[in-house]
Amino acid sequence: MSADWIETERTRMHPFEETDAGEAFTWFSDPEVMKYIPGGLDATLEGTRSRIARYREHQARFGFSKRLIIHRETGRAIGDSGLYHLPDGQRIELGFRLARPYWGAGYAVEVGRAWLGWFDEHLKGEPLFADVHPDNFRSQRVLSKLGFDCSHSELVFEMPMLIYCRYPSAQREALAKPPRRLSYEGVTLDFSKTVFGDATRGLVPYYHYRILVDGTDVGHINLRMGDTEHVRLCAGHVGFEIAAAYRGHRYAFQACLALAPFARSIRPEILLTCDPENSASRRTIELLGATYLDEVPVPSHDPHYIRGSRSKQRFLWLP
Repeated sequence: MSADWIETERTRMHPFEETDAGEAFTWFSDPEVMKYIPGGLDATLEGTRSRIARYREHQARFGFSKRLIIHRETGRAIGDSGLYHLPDGQRIELGFRLARPYWGAGYAVEVGRAWLGWFDEHLKGEPLFADVHPDNFRSQRVLSKLGFDCSHSELVFEMPMLIYCRYPSAQREALAKPPRRLSYEGVTLDFSKTVFGDATRGLVPYYHYRILVDGTDVGHINLRMGDTEHVRLCAGHVGFEIAAAYRGHRYAFQACLALAPFARSIRPEILLTCDPENSASRRTIELLGATYLDEVPVPSHDPHYIRGSRSKQRFLWLP
């Protein structure tokens, strides 16, 4: 493999050239291909030329960028894929787009794996991200196959997106192995996944459990690992939510007690938070015997502020 090419079984990828605009305009101008891309399609060939100029500038600056995907057998350009900085300038994302005739043939997973190999060789130990629209289930399946986990949602160029992440194996192995099932009285917690968060935004890894009552999924509960500003002031170490149809039965209280032995094995003191007007969550916290600490303002950059929270009441729980 030369320095200018990344190769897979069926494709070759090389950095964009100015002369690639005509071929690339085929999919950059396609409403279906660009449906879930922030900023939308390129309405003119000049728009694609400008896009390629940005990719070439990114390549020159960072040594990586989006690349043209060439079908090895036919020599045709079939899409683009590569690494690019997200808008905050800190996170690196994996992206892929294919012209419509090549959808559903496994090319996205194939080129994605090649990029993971390149990333692990040249940027070893760094987390890798991807953003995907909540309705783009096709791309979400690709990211899951590539080992990414959904971390959170945020606006990317004014479009709501899910942020997926892939953390280095060393960071994954550093976390405790969670129990698959926990229970208390009529509630069972079924382990769903470990989410590795986003260190650039203070979002820590957490264990995600579904709350089951007689086999019915009634909500979820999370145990967060870390003490960032986001955890200390807004999210707390444990967060829970019961679906509206199942509230009023103390399921959140029982879920917390089911989680308690695992939480206690991680840390002896658990910070719990709730919005001042959330009387139901406050009752659950008081039932647990947690001690009221204070009420603090939500920082304007925190995701909870963006969702409308302005202050949080904080409690200390000894599980």
